[in-house]
Amino acid sequence: MTAHRCRRAGDERPPANSSRTPLTTALFRRFVAGIADTADLAVRELPSRVCDLYALSVIEAHKGWFLEHGRLTPTRSKAITAVVNGLLKELRPHLRTLVDGFAIPDIWLHAAILREEPRRQEAMAARDAAGDPQAVLA
Repeated sequence: MTAHRCRRAGDERPPANSSRTPLTTALFRRFVAGIADTADLAVRELPSRVCDLYALSVIEAHKGWFLEHGRLTPTRSKAITAVVNGLLKELRPHLRTLVDGFAIPDIWLHAAILREEPRRQEAMAARDAAGDPQAVLA
């Protein structure tokens, strides 16, 4: 799992300029420990993928810092973006399961920003099915 490799390498934290680093690191470690404590491998798979997505998206969000400090090559930077996009595609069909699993309150699900979500998800699924990651959503 990506999260375990990051943790062993000591790169699980965003760059030091983030004031939320201690809290983020503590939450990340708890999430990884919770996954590791899950006995059922089938149940462990979905949160493991979410954890991988989180870890790689943090690296992707701060890739400039990682590139400047020699922790990431340009080739790996591009690969991380591709993996993040692949994980998003893989997790998209499981959105309802994840929402339920994280006990997101129903009132939050009725936020105005989510009214467009079904149409956006359909467009993204169509783009994924077409196999064109560069396609622009209409």
